[in-house]
Amino acid sequence: MQGGVLRKGQHTELRAEWLTYEQAIALTSLGRSTLQALVLDGDILASRVGRVVRINRADLERYLYDHAVSSAGEPRGDVAPSEAQARQKMPA
Repeated sequence: MQGGVLRKGQHTELRAEWLTYEQAIALTSLGRSTLQALVLDGDILASRVGRVVRINRADLERYLYDHAVSSAGEPRGDVAPSEAQARQKMPA
């Protein structure tokens, strides 16, 4: 790539850091209302500029990893609980 121009036969892999709802749905197979709830609850980072919302890909992937379960439906032992989950388990 020279001067910012992609020449024929050259390929570049683009990995969007911020996703639209549609991209996040395609990536995760979650529903739009589920993603909106995660954003509104502050479980995943999103940015709003006017009416446009973008979801932070790394934060979405972290959320999914933090909530990974084994095939038996139990939380995976190799996944450290997120700070929010740890706070929920602490006695008040």
